[in-house]
Amino acid sequence: MEASLLEAAPEGGWGFPSRAPGRKSRSSMLLCIQIQPDLRQLMETMNRMSHLPPDFEGRQKVNQWLQMLSGMSASDELDDSQVRQMLFDLESTYNAFSRFLHS
Repeated sequence: MEASLLEAAPEGGWGFPSRAPGRKSRSSMLLCIQIQPDLRQLMETMNRMSHLPPDFEGRQKVNQWLQMLSGMSASDELDDSQVRQMLFDLESTYNAFSRFLHS
């Protein structure tokens, strides 16, 4: 079984709540300022990957989140529903990237 994006997170985490034991529950509030830099770095990394298709679904999802976060102030919080959706989108992005690597 492949490791999920959340299980593969670095020791400090990706900057958002995860399901891993000992970390904050997924229902914790998340400040915009906590996740935007990591998502921006992820987008920059995907943009540098010349073999990644321009219409890669993960790129589209991360870009949508970045657009939403850019309209928020640094102290704005994502609610539980938004956090769950972001986790789902990032997990889907990881799975799509893994499929891309194995194709």
